[in-house]
Order: sequence, then C-alpha cells, then structure tokens
Amino acid sequence: ERQLDSYGATHDRTFVAGGQYTYDMDRLLFMPAQLTAGVEYNYNHLTDRYLGLGREMDQVTHIVGGFLQNEWRTEKFSLLIGGRLDKHNLMDKAVFSPRANIRYSPTESVGLRASYSSGFRAPQAIEIFGEFANPGMYRTLANTNLKAETSDSFELGLRGQYAIGSF
Repeated sequence: ERQLDSYGATHDRTFVAGGQYTYDMDRLLFMPAQLTAGVEYNYNHLTDRYLGLGREMDQVTHIVGGFLQNEWRTEKFSLLIGGRLDKHNLMDKAVFSPRANIRYSPTESVGLRASYSSGFRAPQAIEIFGEFANPGMYRTLANTNLKAETSDSFELGLRGQYAIGSF
C-alpha cells in the first residue's frame, strides 16, 4: 500500500540558447580546413516539493560554454582538433574538454579512424528514494564541495565497404 504523503510536485524549467559559426578555408597551414566556433547558454530551475513530508529542494543552474575546433580534410585524410570550455555556477573553475579525431582512407571503400574526447557532468542535487512505502529514505544531496564527474573516451575503428553484385 502506498503512502499518499510520499507524493509531491516537481517543476523542471529549462532554457537553452546558442549559436555556431563555420568558416571554410581553401588552405590553412597544410590543407583545406573548416573552422567552427560557437557559444551556448543553459539555464535550469528544478523545484521538488514533498508537502506531506515538509521537504523541498530548489536548485538553479547556469552553464555558459564556448567551443572552437578546426578540421583539416581531404578525401584520404582528415584531422580534427578542438575543445570546449564550460563554466557552471555550482563550480569554482571552468572545465576544458578537448577532442581530437584522425581519419585515413587509403581507398574509397576502406577507412581507419581514431578519436579522443572528454566531457564532464557538474555536481547537482540528487534525490535518493526508498520505496514509496518508506518516505524516510528520501535525501537531497547538494554539496558545493563536490567535484565534477569527468569522462575520457577513446575510439579506434576500421570501416570496410564492398559491393556484391548490384548490392
């Protein structure tokens, strides 16, 4: 049987705005290139009220970010180097997330690609629920001493494309 005082009201408002600019170049240093730059703003206001328990969580976050990358490319080769810088209002310092990608295609039907990228998730309020029958398990964690979660991703891939008859 569920306890009615376990229910509440949640409101999650999000606003995202951004822009991007791309510039193609016939040659930058050693081959044709495409420069991409952009900015992004993300606002989130989350309220979570458990009226029957007298508990409330109210969190506002702002993230301002910018990115810049350049990709040199031909039919056989491409090299992408870039990064993103994000400032989150719950973190003291901005976070830089680099990325790189290299591709080599000796023929039209074969391609080898290697890439690296990184990312982060800022500390945020977390709700931990027990079963609805046990509302005492509800906690809110909003500790400004927490560090961002980070991730690093590596990828290596080989692509082969072959026609069999008319397929």
